[in-house]
Amino acid sequence: EPPRRAEPPRRAAESRRQARAKGRRHHSCANRRRRRLRTMDDGEDERNLRERLLDLLRADADDGNSGVSSDVIKEHVAEDEFAHVPTVLNDLMAENRVEVFEMEGQRGTLYKLRDEKDTEKMNELTNEQILVFQVIDASDSSGVWLRDIKAATSMTQQALSKALKVLESRKLVKTVRSVQQKTKKLYMRYDKQPTREVSGGPWYTDQEFD
Repeated sequence: EPPRRAEPPRRAAESRRQARAKGRRHHSCANRRRRRLRTMDDGEDERNLRERLLDLLRADADDGNSGVSSDVIKEHVAEDEFAHVPTVLNDLMAENRVEVFEMEGQRGTLYKLRDEKDTEKMNELTNEQILVFQVIDASDSSGVWLRDIKAATSMTQQALSKALKVLESRKLVKTVRSVQQKTKKLYMRYDKQPTREVSGGPWYTDQEFD
């Protein structure tokens, strides 16, 4: 058999370049497959974590809805899962399914499951109406004056009046009158009871001293 002829230098160099490029493409494809699998696994993990967090919040709601702290959540999830908790909670808050409250007398937050009917009502609101609700919600049981809502939202009087009318009609907020300033109305969440400073306590009925 005649000896095999050697490739010309230029052709040999081209062959080596093609082999290296093929190897890089194969490595790149493998990396993309691994990243895709990792993304799918992360998504699956977040879905599982979401359902377990919802179960934890439902159990709290059935037990009086006092709220679930970050420390309690940490006890119910694996250590490597806890880093994903803020993302899942933010998604649930964006869907109006979870509310956040400050812990009384100490630093920290509590997460509570929102009532399904309230979730449906919230999902039907416009961005402006949600903004007004958030300002009123932040006032808790003390209520908030109309002028303060207007200052916090920078809305026109017409737009603000329309938003408040919608929130009141859907029983998300209500108005109360303070014993200190009977001619002015305070706005607060529909499910909140006014503080003693606002209502006057048991000695007052409809803001009148008994």
